[in-house]
This record gives sequence, C-alpha cells and structure tokens, in this order.
Amino acid sequence: MGRADVCCVCGEPLGCGPNWVVNFPLTAHEACVDWTDRECPYLERLSALRSMWWRATREQREVIRPLVRWLYGVRVVWPTGAAELMTETRRRIEVARVELVRLGCEDKRLSRLR
Repeated sequence: MGRADVCCVCGEPLGCGPNWVVNFPLTAHEACVDWTDRECPYLERLSALRSMWWRATREQREVIRPLVRWLYGVRVVWPTGAAELMTETRRRIEVARVELVRLGCEDKRLSRLR
C-alpha cells in the first residue's frame, strides 16, 4: 500500500501541484500519470455544466457554452497532447468558475468545477 503523501509513480512528495487519484488510494503527480489509457478526468465536469445550463442566466450561459465546447473538443483528441490539454483545461475551468461567481451563480454544482 502506497503512502498518501508521495507519488505512486515516482515516489517523490506530492507537493502542491496538480495530483490525481489513479487507483484509490494511490495518488500521482499529473505529469507522472500515463494518460494514454485513461479518460481525461475533466470530462466529468460536462455533466455538472449541462445541469447548470438549465438554471443559468443568459450571461452565465455565455460563460458555460465555450467551456462545454472546449471539453467536447478535448474528448475528441484525447490523449494526444494530454499534458497541454490538462493545463489548458484547468485554466479554462478556473476562469469560467471565477466569472460564474462574479455573475452571481449560486448553483451547488459550481463547487465541482475545480
């Protein structure tokens, strides 16, 4: 059984960078994970975004729409360029989350956009 504070791939401390549970309870640095035979973990956000859509204002939908399109695009090309896709997806999700909060979105699914 691996330790919770070290990467199960390289054995180094997990630190504060992006980490993923790869096989509960084993966690790895994002850069250490072989994404070729794994689904992009951010695709799970699509269901939350689809649910949020129905309660969103017009302005909030203008924030959600491009993120949903981006995630569908990621699904098509995954795992080609996985490292770059992960970084850019994380950035886009954070920008959208901040903007939705600014627009007064109080949907409980917003917390799943991380």
